Amino acid sequence: QIHFNKIQEELEHLQKLKTHLRAFEMLDDACAEVRKISHDMMPGSLEKLGLHAALRDLVSRIETSGNLKVVFQEFGDKKPLDKTNETMLFRIVQEMLNNVVKHAEAKEVILQFTWHEHSLNVIVEDDGKGFDVNRIGPGIGLQSIRQRVDYLGGDLSIDTQRGRGSTFTIDIPLNKTPKE
Repeated sequence: QIHFNKIQEELEHLQKLKTHLRAFEMLDDACAEVRKISHDMMPGSLEKLGLHAALRDLVSRIETSGNLKVVFQEFGDKKPLDKTNETMLFRIVQEMLNNVVKHAEAKEVILQFTWHEHSLNVIVEDDGKGFDVNRIGPGIGLQSIRQRVDYLGGDLSIDTQRGRGSTFTIDIPLNKTPKE
């Protein structure tokens, strides 16, 4: 009986140790993910070379990492943006492209910037599986996109249906200051 009790205590101790080890493993994974996110948050190309170069770099990384072709088109005369607006625009496009990679099962996505005198039109169109806008939950990615577009004083529209792909259209005024 004493020997059995000792074995039982040892098993309980090992179970607790296993749980602790799993918790440490999960913590290590979380730290690695935070490092990756913080590295991606401000790509060097955005800070050093501007929005256009950072978008080209993002497109290149996405194409290199998978089976998604990204067509990046830019029309009109580029207008100067402050660093905050550049960062917001980059984050918006990054999140939209990440959503395509993760969820759309697309083969191709078109990223289009059209510069007008007083506004910028951004379109992200994929040939993926689409989704039902009314049935999608309040996901963090879509919510983040909406908040950033709102911060820039812009408008976001989503045209999608199951089996038909998705088109995200963003219109951002260039002569307004961002909302604080």
